[in-house]
Amino acid sequence: MIMELQKSGRRNKRQEDNTNARHSLKPKRIKGQFTRPRGCSYQLSSPLNDTVEANVEDFRRIPGVQEVQCTGEELKGDVGIFSLTLYAADNKRSLSSVNLVTKTCSASSVFASCFIDDSDTRKTRIRALITDLVEEEVREFGCNLTTFVGSSKQTTFVNWWLPVSRPSEYQLSINSVSTQSAGINV
Repeated sequence: MIMELQKSGRRNKRQEDNTNARHSLKPKRIKGQFTRPRGCSYQLSSPLNDTVEANVEDFRRIPGVQEVQCTGEELKGDVGIFSLTLYAADNKRSLSSVNLVTKTCSASSVFASCFIDDSDTRKTRIRALITDLVEEEVREFGCNLTTFVGSSKQTTFVNWWLPVSRPSEYQLSINSVSTQSAGINV
């Protein structure tokens, strides 16, 4: 099931209450690095003694539009997911979320898409487009997963931060010229 959402400034009271409750749970924090090559994936350790993956890349090779992905795909096979939330780490504002119990996807201030995998909840993912970064700005985005193991009713909160930056347009053009020149000289 794939759901595409566009920007929407409207949120109902129930969504706001759920978002506030979710962020007041004090999840364990996993933090990524601040430097990355373009189109990078982070492999981070989680409290479940597993790795989680956080992705960021230029959307369709447009340097001014960054695509951030939140997924639990790298979690072990016996781990299931109740919900995913992608949010701005500086103010804890939810950008997009998926509730796998009700099979709903919501977005607030970004263009987002959700993919819900009914057969394997770990493959469920949120993708959001970040369009308001200025050149060389770095901003952190977080991903919050509510998980369970096997048939256990005990939930675990997995949370990590991912730095997202927009490179300088000048730097991109110099790198392109250098790459082409290197190919000609060889």
